[in-house]
Amino acid sequence: MAPTQIFQAPTFTTVRSVAGAIAVDNVTINDTNYPPASAVQPPAGSKGMQLYWYASGGTVAATDWVDLQLLYRDAKNPVAARWIEGPSVRGVRQHQVVQLPTRGNSQCYVRVLGFSCAAGTGLRVMAATVNA
Repeated sequence: MAPTQIFQAPTFTTVRSVAGAIAVDNVTINDTNYPPASAVQPPAGSKGMQLYWYASGGTVAATDWVDLQLLYRDAKNPVAARWIEGPSVRGVRQHQVVQLPTRGNSQCYVRVLGFSCAAGTGLRVMAATVNA
């Protein structure tokens, strides 16, 4: 029998850290609400990002969830750069890893679209790059 090849696990990094009660991000998409300086910059050639969230305080029930979305920076129009809504994933449970495509964008912002987590506080969103 041939040996089984294993691969290096992804390294997750904090890409969002919000103190206090978990809340939905602003519906108005602009640089004031989503500062480019706070964006995630995936490495060139990455295919996507793996994401998961957790609450650093309070109590999170097994049924609690967060809806996540990627915003992409419009690289085709650098003069009038703006955010473009990307894919979203709904009903992500705490510590559940999901994957969203970066579609070759060099700047992404992880947005919270919705949640059900009344007793959790201190939202943390973690991300790792997907290269394959």
